[in-house]
Amino acid sequence: MKYAAYFFLFSLTSAICADIVAPEQSFKTKPITIGEAHFNSEIADTDTTRARGLMGRTQLADNQAMTFIFKQAQSVTFWMKNTLIPLDMLFFDNEGTLLEIKSNVQPCSEHGKHNKHGENDDGKESRTDTEKCPLYPSKSDNIRYVVEIAANNAKRQGIEIGDKLQYASNTDDTDITNTQNTSEPNQ
Repeated sequence: MKYAAYFFLFSLTSAICADIVAPEQSFKTKPITIGEAHFNSEIADTDTTRARGLMGRTQLADNQAMTFIFKQAQSVTFWMKNTLIPLDMLFFDNEGTLLEIKSNVQPCSEHGKHNKHGENDDGKESRTDTEKCPLYPSKSDNIRYVVEIAANNAKRQGIEIGDKLQYASNTDDTDITNTQNTSEPNQ
């Protein structure tokens, strides 16, 4: 019995540490293009993967991205809770057309800028996580895909409003909406 308890504790600790050290392990990846820019993108297409997003990451290379895929076009709101690096957020409609770019969105840790007593610099009690981290809502209610890339990368790579989001294949570019328009990607 004693060894079973140790094994359980070890397994639980290992699972928690694996999630903290390498959160990206549970994401599928797929090459994408936006206009002329190419990325290797992790795909967040479930509630769990969309909620995790890029939390805890300490870097994101210029050729890496995360694509959030929603079941249907809608208004979406993002925040940077526990995201450690600044990002560009790119909002696409149901057809994969870029409608909006939020550039150089800054990180927001769970604890914000508070002292060890949970107080703001003015000595007042901390606010909730939601109040500490700004929200980034889409301007449109027709958003189906959101791509996050390294901060200022959209400008560096010439990404502009109207560019198309596509999944890349080895032989040609395939419009993202050809396979993703009616349901979530296959797991």
